[in-house]
Amino acid sequence: MCGRFYVDEEQNEEFLGIIRNLDARFSNQAKITKGEVRPSNMAIVLTPSKIKSAPLPDSMRFGFASPKSQIINARSESALQKPLFSSCVHNGRILIPASGFYEWDHTTAHTKYYFSRIDGKLMYIAGLCKICNDTECFVILTTAANDSMKEIHSRMPLILPDDKIDAWLYDEKEAIHLLSYQPEALKKTCVSPPSSYEQMPLPFLS
Repeated sequence: MCGRFYVDEEQNEEFLGIIRNLDARFSNQAKITKGEVRPSNMAIVLTPSKIKSAPLPDSMRFGFASPKSQIINARSESALQKPLFSSCVHNGRILIPASGFYEWDHTTAHTKYYFSRIDGKLMYIAGLCKICNDTECFVILTTAANDSMKEIHSRMPLILPDDKIDAWLYDEKEAIHLLSYQPEALKKTCVSPPSSYEQMPLPFLS
């Protein structure tokens, strides 16, 4: 958890604008995954600009490489205390724009659910990035599940409100405070029982 999120630029004008900006910066050569994004895929992220203007879109690989397994999540409550993540909190804060994310209820025949914002707008997931084997990679920060999520899973992505985007990217003191932010309620949609591949557990750092 959280191992899959969804990118639907066709249904979201804001997302379409981010992709166009990314294409303009990298001459249409940025390799990004659209639709369901899985660990090891290249995905769109937002990074701070040097002049503190609008965040800059970039592409990074989902997951940190490690000797034992791929690390895809970091607990927000302990990120500052973990050697793997502490420097990233100070110098590697990013946002992952997404239409929504998936989670599986393993108590009811592995049912797959899709979570999105109630207002249908783009969600901004807090993340951390660093260089792994000469490639920029990112992990998703997670926090304790809120009421709309906790019946399915005890954890959820750290989703920040629109008015906290700049604070997360540019204000280290405020960003550390946001590590304890409780995301707002989400819309839950039952998708379907997953395939055998989707039932495979994905590792995350406890």
